[in-house]
Amino acid sequence: MTYSDSIEIQNPMTNKLMKIDAEGMGIWITTFNDEQHKITFSFQKDRNGNYITVRYVDDFQIPKMKEIANNLNAILVGDEGEEY
Repeated sequence: MTYSDSIEIQNPMTNKLMKIDAEGMGIWITTFNDEQHKITFSFQKDRNGNYITVRYVDDFQIPKMKEIANNLNAILVGDEGEEY
């Protein structure tokens, strides 16, 4: 796992390279079905608690993201605001 304040990822829907600059960014790199996946997430704190936000997540990735959120005492939130 890598933490950074700036990450570059390829949008899986448009194949365009995106650069995101924000404090609390992370990348979890894993292999599933012989294919490498880069899962990006961000960690935020506010008055209501701690949150891990992920985008373009697949079902196989959710358990690991829940584990990361749990380790950070955070709630896992998807790109449409859904909590896992």
